[in-house]
Amino acid sequence: MSDLSWMLAPVAVCLITVAALSWFGLHVLQRGVIFVDLALAQMAALGATFAVFLGHDPDEPLTLLLSLLFTMLGAIAFASLRQFEKRVPQEAIIGISYAVSAALGVLLIELASDPHGAEKVQHLMVGNIVWVQWGEVATAAAVVAVVGVVHAVFRERFLSISMDAAGATARGVRVGAWDLLFYMTFGAVLTSIVSIVGVLLVFSFLIIPSVVGRLFAKSIGGRLAISYGLGILASVLGVSVSYEHSTGPIIVAILGLALVTALSVVSVRQAASPVRQFGKIVGTGGLVLAVLWGFAQVPVAAHAHEHAQADDVAAPAATTDADPLSQLASAVAMVRKGDPAGLSALAALTQVDAPFIRMEAHDRLTVLAGDEAVAYDPMKGPDTGAWAVWAAAPTPGWQDRAAGLVDP
Repeated sequence: MSDLSWMLAPVAVCLITVAALSWFGLHVLQRGVIFVDLALAQMAALGATFAVFLGHDPDEPLTLLLSLLFTMLGAIAFASLRQFEKRVPQEAIIGISYAVSAALGVLLIELASDPHGAEKVQHLMVGNIVWVQWGEVATAAAVVAVVGVVHAVFRERFLSISMDAAGATARGVRVGAWDLLFYMTFGAVLTSIVSIVGVLLVFSFLIIPSVVGRLFAKSIGGRLAISYGLGILASVLGVSVSYEHSTGPIIVAILGLALVTALSVVSVRQAASPVRQFGKIVGTGGLVLAVLWGFAQVPVAAHAHEHAQADDVAAPAATTDADPLSQLASAVAMVRKGDPAGLSALAALTQVDAPFIRMEAHDRLTVLAGDEAVAYDPMKGPDTGAWAVWAAAPTPGWQDRAAGLVDP
């Protein structure tokens, strides 16, 4: 697509996430509580799951409040863990918290009366970067800005506790109180972004850039500069190539590749014989690729998966799903079955606020309409109703062209 304005909101929310998590990642690595963000994010998801259990949608204000409440409870719990550190490692309690929160979430979904509960929670966990709204970006930016001011004012105190908690205690610093503030501000940031970017990307943005920064720099400023640079680069690259693929996994893959490259560079620099070490790395990589290529040559048994069979399983109520991508998938399934209601569902999706969803719906309607496609640019805003008019009296033969539609 020549118009790249659809990238602005997704890139913006990624940069906001990088700005916050690179700083927190530096602290988390130093404290050795690597999985604390996963646990806090899972607690935020548990709060949202509880809201779904009560019958609310993931995007309701009450859902956000419950997520924040559960996250704050987790922050209070983790801040009190330091007193048990000599007998029980913090990571053990954090891991237990994650597992229990996840189990309770599954249980609540099973007990919920909402048949779409699992889909709603999956939406919360996976995120929605590509179709993020500017309102969500503004909310996340506001929370990160407030937390940023707090950490800027008390920067030295937070660093002293993370770098040398025992020394801070000896100097009379109330470590427990400052830990509580640290985890509560961390939890506030996670609550504001986890439903947008997903737990997987939150963890990756928190840890991977910080690890790379630690590999190449000793100063805090140097580590942060590397973390910010890598996070920004991965965000822009990931969003730019993700129009037809999931954004989060692509960004995580880019960050993972960057980490492998960084580890390789450091190992070569530190080796007694850099040339020999470089040869080992290239040889190992070549061997792994050869093995994977060999497995790819194994014949695959044919599987008869007809679209018609899959469409029979698809839920026809496209407009009732909270997730716009689920609405799109359901509408496509309806169109493939020859149901005109699917056309109206696609036309309705050209009127939503998310540019990515408008483009996806418009592209499929263009295939169906053929020469009578509506002249409409989804990047300039929601459709004013032209596609809805066409859907009410569609071009003859659209059912034949429906077979050419691709899945979202």
